[in-house]
Amino acid sequence: MPPSIEIYKLNTTNSPFNTNLTGAFARFDFTDTNLEFKVGHTEDEKSKTPMQWAEVDTNIVYGVINGGFFDMVKNESSSFICSNGHIYHPNSINVQPSSKIYPTIGTIGVLQNGKFDIEWVYSFDNRFDTYVYPKPNPYPGPAPIQGAGKLWLIKEGIGAGPILVKNTTLIKGNPENFNVNNMVYTRHPRSGVCYDHAGRLLLVAIDGRYSGSAGLTFE
Repeated sequence: MPPSIEIYKLNTTNSPFNTNLTGAFARFDFTDTNLEFKVGHTEDEKSKTPMQWAEVDTNIVYGVINGGFFDMVKNESSSFICSNGHIYHPNSINVQPSSKIYPTIGTIGVLQNGKFDIEWVYSFDNRFDTYVYPKPNPYPGPAPIQGAGKLWLIKEGIGAGPILVKNTTLIKGNPENFNVNNMVYTRHPRSGVCYDHAGRLLLVAIDGRYSGSAGLTFE
């Protein structure tokens, strides 16, 4: 394992969340130019375990984490997916035109200039041109317009749950209107990702739905 990677395990019965928790944390220092952030995507939309993703990659894989949400009825992703500069799918979580709800969902990625970025985004048209916005789109309200945003020059990216912290500021009140199947306020297994200004990426995985680890809410 190169010194640019740190891995920690969590196993506690005395957490600040008053419940048993198990999980893992991995920190990657991307000032190491040998490291690369990639978003996996399959054309047939068949799911893979993290180990299966690692096995199909021809490069040395140091870490894999699941991300985004999947529509089991439509058999397709519900989250923004961009791999190697190609956008395969826009965020479709919580989009309800009949109720005038057009959410800009939190998405993380690597820009074409190699820098990490976390933004509220919305995609347009069949090409999925994706724009970033300085704050979440209000709900109910009109759909976002391109002129109010900025084209996102993204190389690798994936959308998922709400942004919890942006530019060191804690985001309160669920402004993305994110509560698919009560995912915000109930405990579930969680995956999280963030980066710091030193160029380090942190991956977090918390187990849930069993006696050894209850999982976390988004709160």
